[in-house]
Amino acid sequence: MAYTSFNNAGPLPEHTVGQMLSAIKLEVQVIRDILAALGYVQGFNYSHSGGTTKYPTDMLYTRGSEIIKVVNTYITTGLGNYVPSRKKFYYSSDTGSNYYEIRDESNNFIMDITYNSDDTVIATTWGAV
Repeated sequence: MAYTSFNNAGPLPEHTVGQMLSAIKLEVQVIRDILAALGYVQGFNYSHSGGTTKYPTDMLYTRGSEIIKVVNTYITTGLGNYVPSRKKFYYSSDTGSNYYEIRDESNNFIMDITYNSDDTVIATTWGAV
């Protein structure tokens, strides 16, 4: 089962009511999954694997058999701070046996984070690689 990407263009007026309801349901699920990956949805319990408690490699948000996984990559900045530089977003509906990228309509699921010399985030860029 591939993950259904967020689609800004749908549902369209020419769709049947059933198609519209199906599209709306999928869009709501994608929005829920992104919010869960940020830790903002009730009922998704947080745990981590890999790395440390302070710098987890995998952040897992679990509810039943569903898992939202955020995979972090870290860098050491010019000031010596250890900060996240990349986050990848995944979804599993089968307790982690299979993960699918949570992609947007442009096929992006990776967020790169850029810092200035004061270690302040100055940009985030979305991509697929």
